[in-house]
Parts: sequence; structure tokens; C-alpha cells
Amino acid sequence: MTNRRKGSLSLVDKHEYGRGRPVSPAQSGPFLDAREAGEYLGLGERFARRLVAERRIRFHKFGKYVRIAVPDLDEYIAASAIEAKR
Repeated sequence: MTNRRKGSLSLVDKHEYGRGRPVSPAQSGPFLDAREAGEYLGLGERFARRLVAERRIRFHKFGKYVRIAVPDLDEYIAASAIEAKR
């Protein structure tokens, strides 16, 4: 008997679900969930969830579901850029 939350994925399920593959907006539409947003940023799901929890990135709520728009991720990336001193 396992204590898995409803909807959670085991390590095998995550691999089969496509973990590690690049996420493109065409594959998932205009909004990404935390896992897809983390993959898009190349930093992981936990980081994307922390950005939302700390309200450091714009997000949308559809009922209980939190989604991040691809243009908002691109804006976050642009705002995080640090220019060279030269």
C-alpha cells in the first residue's frame, strides 16, 4: 500500500510522462503548469512553484489550477538578465 496523493506520479510515471524533454508552447498551449514551466526555464518544477508562491512571476488561476503563460515566462527571463559591464 502506498501513500500517493491523487494525481501524483511515481518515478516511472514521470519518466514515461516525458520528463526531461523540452517543452514547447505548441505542445501544451498558451499556459504551462508548474512542471512544464520549470522545464521551460530549465530549473525544475520546485523552482517554478516557488516563483508562484512568492509572487515573483505572473500566474493565472483556473479554479484550483495554477498556470503560467509562456509570454510571462519570457518576461521573467528578460527581467532577470544582467548586462555586461563592458
